[in-house]
Amino acid sequence: MLLTVGLIGFLADPLHLPPDLLGVRDQRASVISTFIGAVGLVVAMVALLRAHRT
Repeated sequence: MLLTVGLIGFLADPLHLPPDLLGVRDQRASVISTFIGAVGLVVAMVALLRAHRT
């Protein structure tokens, strides 16, 4: 349910936000997703190194 609400809010823009604010929101989402991806890469590398050692 929460995912559905999030997708509707992301795709439909029910609040009719100005384009400048939407651009800032998009940039922040990009930075956050890049950071999460980098953390996931580090976790995966640590897991692979530990699996290789045993």
